[in-house]
Amino acid sequence: MLADKIDILMVVPFKNADSDKLIFGENVSDILDLTVFWLQGEAPDITEINQLQKKALIAIAGYSYGGVFRENGPLKNTQHFLLETHPRALQALMLGRAPYLLAYMKPAMFYVEPERKQQLSSYVFGSIPLVLSIRRSYPNAEKVLNQLEKRYAELFPERFHTFNPSLPLN
Repeated sequence: MLADKIDILMVVPFKNADSDKLIFGENVSDILDLTVFWLQGEAPDITEINQLQKKALIAIAGYSYGGVFRENGPLKNTQHFLLETHPRALQALMLGRAPYLLAYMKPAMFYVEPERKQQLSSYVFGSIPLVLSIRRSYPNAEKVLNQLEKRYAELFPERFHTFNPSLPLN
């Protein structure tokens, strides 16, 4: 698990056998936009997640996508092909291996070639919050995490307030 190898992470807070190895921050530091991509003119437009039910789609291995494929998730009956990387997943979409690609917007768009961006359509159907976290065994872990969150809020006040509107502006 990453918690054994990396001291500081930005993650979706989770509960599993390894979550006790981390301390999770209390404030949202960023978000991941859960997005479906398709080639313009190659597949029907998507405007809600339920339209993907029982359709073939590509996803990237290692992501939970907010649980959409779990037993009680909205895409539990969807056939999905897992690929190892964003570039491979995008290439599979371009080659027509499946009509849709489920991915997080920012990481996926990092790998889209500029000339291909006009070919892609997309729909964001959810945002997943990310928090800072630190390995529990890190020296003074709680204090360091509190300092990191405070510093993040100072460096990026508008962004921080966008993700944490109930907190006062500094």
